[in-house]
Amino acid sequence: MPKPIHSLLVAGVAGGGATVRPLAKKLERAGAKAIVARAPLIRTLSVVREAKKVRAMILKQPEGLTLFGYSMGGLICALVLEEPLIARRVPRLVTYGTPFDGTLVALPGALFDWGLSRHPPDMHPGSALIERVARVINDPHRPWSFAAVNGTGDILAPFPQGNVPARETIEVPHGHTSLLHDEELQNYVTRLILIGG
Repeated sequence: MPKPIHSLLVAGVAGGGATVRPLAKKLERAGAKAIVARAPLIRTLSVVREAKKVRAMILKQPEGLTLFGYSMGGLICALVLEEPLIARRVPRLVTYGTPFDGTLVALPGALFDWGLSRHPPDMHPGSALIERVARVINDPHRPWSFAAVNGTGDILAPFPQGNVPARETIEVPHGHTSLLHDEELQNYVTRLILIGG
């Protein structure tokens, strides 16, 4: 008998799909099915276009799929949940290191220019995209639950973030900033995805 689909993991641009594969493996070992969305390429990056791809993936799965977004993947997931049809199908969103207040890396001339400032993601603080995502995650009538996990040492998604409701923010101790290499952090996020706390 096949395992039920349990979660869809959406990576950001830094590190690509490799950043969420350890979570996928842990979820599989726990008896859950995990699907990893292909990470967006910086040169073709469009948060809206990536959200359409994730939407299509969600519609192919049974209801009850938990979304996990890493870094920019969290923005993509939140944008997908703006649509009521999708929001009713997804009971939970868990994010790690998502720049819900925007990121200075997306500004022209940024100290750490990963190409975001030359492309259309519009992820700088106060941008239309960031404001749109803030409305989605702060909607008091949304049918899905939310947990935003951030590390205190994360320079791209610093803690705390004003756009995220405080009751739904989870701070991990300083030093736990690498989802790819920190097994304790992977275990914690896996538990949030599986059981919600």
